[in-house]
Amino acid sequence: MRSFSDYIDSMLLSCPDNETSFNFKMQVKRRMDARAEELKKRGLNDEDILYDLVVSENKDLKNEYDKYIARIKEIKKRKRIPLISLLYILGVVAVFLALGFVFRFWHPGWLIIEGGVTVLFIGLLLFIVTRLNQNKWYIVSRILVAFSVMLAAQFLFLLLRIPFHFEKSYLVFIGAPAVLLICDAILGTVTRQKLMVINYLLYIPGIFALLYAILGILHIIPWHPGWLLMIAAVLIDFAILLGVIKYNQKYTYHPEEEDEWDRN
Repeated sequence: MRSFSDYIDSMLLSCPDNETSFNFKMQVKRRMDARAEELKKRGLNDEDILYDLVVSENKDLKNEYDKYIARIKEIKKRKRIPLISLLYILGVVAVFLALGFVFRFWHPGWLIIEGGVTVLFIGLLLFIVTRLNQNKWYIVSRILVAFSVMLAAQFLFLLLRIPFHFEKSYLVFIGAPAVLLICDAILGTVTRQKLMVINYLLYIPGIFALLYAILGILHIIPWHPGWLLMIAAVLIDFAILLGVIKYNQKYTYHPEEEDEWDRN
């Protein structure tokens, strides 16, 4: 029987000759040998047919190798996360201590550590979200995204309240749910979740209501006629609903069209 090793080498001529490619070739070789032995036990003894059958099941080795390399890189990246996180935290602490000892910037300098830890946590959470199977772990992804938004909100609140003395910094916690709804809508859209249009119809009035409250409290718009924002939200919902109905009409079954087709 022709050699599986020669076939594997011929399919991976463009791959570099290194330990990674060697390990991949050995995995494929073991898999093909095991498949050949399985077919032999089932009574297939013609070596040419056996070789052709096993080879036909392993035609796209180059694409499989590219995926293997991508997995290796992903594993290496994950292994570096603890070290990078540690160096990042040490850097943040070093900056805080340097500013403290040199400029006596202990307060509100501690916000540097607060912000650094917040950024690290949000980065790690979003890293996890991008690696999750969104169909299986969609609910978990939504929770992590929501937690990221609230972490960012609490740091922004402290930043506005302590060093900048912004009295209405509590508005951050009114705006955070609006940002959360927007992020949740983006997540659902990117991952192509079913019936997301229902979320849009619910989220838009909620976002506009929070926006109306923030703009009103800041006196950016008057309360009256600022309430027209709510009318605008309803109109946007209505436009989306009409668009969905019109889009779905393309896929509506029309028996009269089928009868016309049959007559022709």
